[in-house]
Amino acid sequence: MNEINISTKLSELRKEKGVTQEEVAMALEVSNKTVSKWESGSSAPDISILAELAKYYNVSTDTLLGLAGERKGTRQVIANEFKGLDRQQTTYKIFEIIKAIFPASYDAAGFDCDNVEEIIPPQTDEFPRYSIAVPELFSYAVCSDDVNIAVTQFRNKANFAWLFDEEKQKRIIELLGFLADADVIKIMSFIHSSNCSDSFTAEYMAKNAMVSLDKTTEVLEKSCNFGVCSKLTAHLVTGEVTVYVSSGDGLILSIISLAYVRMFGIFGINGYNYNYYRNSKMIGAKKA
Repeated sequence: MNEINISTKLSELRKEKGVTQEEVAMALEVSNKTVSKWESGSSAPDISILAELAKYYNVSTDTLLGLAGERKGTRQVIANEFKGLDRQQTTYKIFEIIKAIFPASYDAAGFDCDNVEEIIPPQTDEFPRYSIAVPELFSYAVCSDDVNIAVTQFRNKANFAWLFDEEKQKRIIELLGFLADADVIKIMSFIHSSNCSDSFTAEYMAKNAMVSLDKTTEVLEKSCNFGVCSKLTAHLVTGEVTVYVSSGDGLILSIISLAYVRMFGIFGINGYNYNYYRNSKMIGAKKA
């Protein structure tokens, strides 16, 4: 066993995982000093615990022992998936990877993340914002103190026919018109705040969003039409009270966030540091 290789590798893996020596010790039921000695190279883990270490760090025992080649970074692993693919196959592969990311991440992390700070990606000075566009897809991501968001739009079999449907146009305009109001933005902001109860009255919302009661009631009623809220009637001793229910709506928050980066993320640090752009004309020509 190469003690120098394994000590360096254990330290690297721990830092990649973002845990302390104390957390490693607790997970493996050993002392903090033991983990410290492993990483300093003054001692090496017994053969019996190598499997537990490999499982904890999600690597092979060969990797721990320095017998395996260097671990490939995420970018290299993904790049290998596209080798030998033509343009159409590349598009399908992107969609396949995106669909696999979320269930894979849930499987790895479980559902026990209580601290939101653990799941907010940090801002990077290298690529705070980027876009990739080809006729088949448009992929956009921004990572900043203001917004962390990623969006990928693909061509579709319907060829965006819904954009030319007058009834659907009316509904889209209705939603955009609904959001184009300062009081609506205030109410949407509070609904999406962890300070907001999932069940609330118009009075509660008006007070916390600092919007008049009449306007708040109007907004909440319209919100029900868009699926942001639902409502029920509570029968109290003092009479009937309308109670609105909402746990937030990620799509609404995304629409607002995208509007923000379009209007305020064009220059400075949020400019396009990395940009592969051909065009975003994803709607194909109509057949005669």
